[in-house]
Amino acid sequence: MTPEEKNLLERTYKLTEENNEILRGMRRAQRWGRATKIAYWLIIAIFTVVSYYAIMPYLNQLMDVYRGIQGGDANSDSPSAMERLGGFNFSGWGSKPVDPNNLENSR
Repeated sequence: MTPEEKNLLERTYKLTEENNEILRGMRRAQRWGRATKIAYWLIIAIFTVVSYYAIMPYLNQLMDVYRGIQGGDANSDSPSAMERLGGFNFSGWGSKPVDPNNLENSR
């Protein structure tokens, strides 16, 4: 092997090592990016499910009021929509409770 060939082989070896380090760094960054993206979407999914269960009682209450406004079941012992609205605390509308039997004079 001539000195020129040996020099060329050593340069090729050094470039190969440098290339290998760069490729390992790219692969490492790709793995971290994938893990971060999975964690991001898991957090969003968990937040969505927890929010749904936190809001569900309020949605059920509104659906009950809606059914009462529609008429609901005429034979049931459930309170009317106005009686249900009387139980709500409308903050910002004054501290006086709403009288469902006398809505005109409740202001």
